[in-house]
Amino acid sequence: LLGVKASGRASLARYERTKTIPDNEDTLLRVGILLGIHKSLRIIYPENPSLRYGWFHQPFDELGDELTPLEYLKASEPAQRLLRMQNTRALLDRVRVHG
Repeated sequence: LLGVKASGRASLARYERTKTIPDNEDTLLRVGILLGIHKSLRIIYPENPSLRYGWFHQPFDELGDELTPLEYLKASEPAQRLLRMQNTRALLDRVRVHG
């Protein structure tokens, strides 16, 4: 989801260890979207961390095809993943605002 190739997994460990992310537009956009998703989930499920953190692994009807959000995002071609991430964030923002 961060646009890191499978061969670049060491980059993820470095990001975690140094608490820094690359200063490039694509990565910053993806991180921003994921943080927006996280923020919405914290607002939607303020008292239930298991729902908040388990949301990515539970089927979510609004995404169609009985897919989990993670499956929905990963099922697309790499070029489509960013669009699906944006759509997922927008969907959660609507749920957050309209209940």
